[in-house]
Amino acid sequence: MTESNDDDKTIEYYNGDRYEGQKDKQGRPHGHGVYTHHNERGQIQQGKYDGEWEDGEKHGNGKHWYRNGDIYEGPWENGKRHGSNGTYTYYKHDSHQDISLSYEGQWKHDQKHGQGIMMFTNGDKYQGQWENGQMCGNKDDSTYTHHDKQIYHGKFTNDTKHGKGKIIYDNGDIYQGGFKNGKRHGKGTYTFKQTGIATEGLYENDKRTTYKVVKAKQHSSDTETTDHVQRQTTTTTTIATTKKSYANLEDSN
Repeated sequence: MTESNDDDKTIEYYNGDRYEGQKDKQGRPHGHGVYTHHNERGQIQQGKYDGEWEDGEKHGNGKHWYRNGDIYEGPWENGKRHGSNGTYTYYKHDSHQDISLSYEGQWKHDQKHGQGIMMFTNGDKYQGQWENGQMCGNKDDSTYTHHDKQIYHGKFTNDTKHGKGKIIYDNGDIYQGGFKNGKRHGKGTYTFKQTGIATEGLYENDKRTTYKVVKAKQHSSDTETTDHVQRQTTTTTTIATTKKSYANLEDSN
């Protein structure tokens, strides 16, 4: 229920919300306007939307400040985040964080969907395809760069490395092959940068079970370091943990 003031620019809502801006003949927000939400206990900032409207819904370009401290700026359609080049910046709960968790890219019906870039608070970066709010990219267009300079280029399914992909480790070694649930699995080739050795074999649960040398040894051992196996497991956990940190933060007025 609402009450419209005589100036034809203001709508006072009975719950304490307030709209100021252009309206249509039915008295609904239409055109450009600012909607300010009523205060709630525990809010970090005033909930507010400043942007375009159509038939009483956010529609067009606009910026929304959510009560939980998050900010979204970009396109809207029928009241939902929808379109290209929308930026969602999550509230920085830890003042000592150097990097804010943020997403910039395409949206569909309030979900990250299409091409987008996610910056994580630990310095990791994902650039690639999203589907219904999750990292879900093909091998040709998705890259996850870890803060320790390790790079994964390949397929993601439901936020996890899954399918064909390639890891370039920080020392230059390269693994190329299969992944399952974030770990090396199936047929794969491991190439050592320092020696030029390349081994091909089968992997299961991130461990090599069988192998053969496909490029001759030059002067060193062809044993994969335990450090690399541990690092792969750690970074897989990092993606899952970091994902949990923002999964339920959006959409608070």
